[in-house]
Amino acid sequence: MNASLDNRWFTLDSNNIKVTKVGEDKALFRIVPFDILLQMLSEKTITLVNTYRWDDVYENFIMKYDFVEHGKRIPVHLMEEKFYGLCWSSKMNSDALWRIYSSDKKSVRIKTTVGKIFRSIPKESGDGVYLFGKVDYYSQTKIENDLKSVKTLTRDQLASLLLQSFFVKRKSFSHESEYRLIYMSDNLHGEINGIKQLPIDPLSFIENIYFDPRVDDSYVRRCTKVIVDCFGYPKKKVHKSSLYSFRPQIFELE
Repeated sequence: MNASLDNRWFTLDSNNIKVTKVGEDKALFRIVPFDILLQMLSEKTITLVNTYRWDDVYENFIMKYDFVEHGKRIPVHLMEEKFYGLCWSSKMNSDALWRIYSSDKKSVRIKTTVGKIFRSIPKESGDGVYLFGKVDYYSQTKIENDLKSVKTLTRDQLASLLLQSFFVKRKSFSHESEYRLIYMSDNLHGEINGIKQLPIDPLSFIENIYFDPRVDDSYVRRCTKVIVDCFGYPKKKVHKSSLYSFRPQIFELE
């Protein structure tokens, strides 16, 4: 096979999807609004949202292309309701991520592992397709040029390409160091209310909780009391990020 084709960010072999795998012990982090944390604790679920809600215009980019079958345009964009995702980062402390995902300085960062995410996925068949992996970052030119090398696609190859495209982003987003759980629904019109919820035991799934390093300590105390008293979350696992803490050293002058 042509070496340049082997180097593409995708494969057309629908039985061997090209997604970077990762070990189950890998620690992952996610910054969420405090009310989302409360929802996880009370409903005991994690929520995948329809990917067409994501801000980056390059998300779902394959569905924005034109596809023609027997001279007739195929409305691939109508498939957008079938795809759901949940994003995590491997970065424990990131000024950029705090500023992006905690603009009001009141969000929290939760920690889990890849294995715990795997175990939240239903084991029964007939619930659609789940795929987890690392996001790889490429130049926009490479992403587009690799696609130009494709002349024709089967419907199975198109479905495979759509799934793989969720694990590719432009280099401008590499600071996110992202990992994703992607779900493709078997339902014709997607899931109810545009979300897919998976059951978890939040007390074990969430390994620790850190508040925004910029928030007032009084806010941390109030919120900590809520999650400890109302949901039984261990207080020893709740902290405020020390990213902006400064401890001056003492120097003696002669």
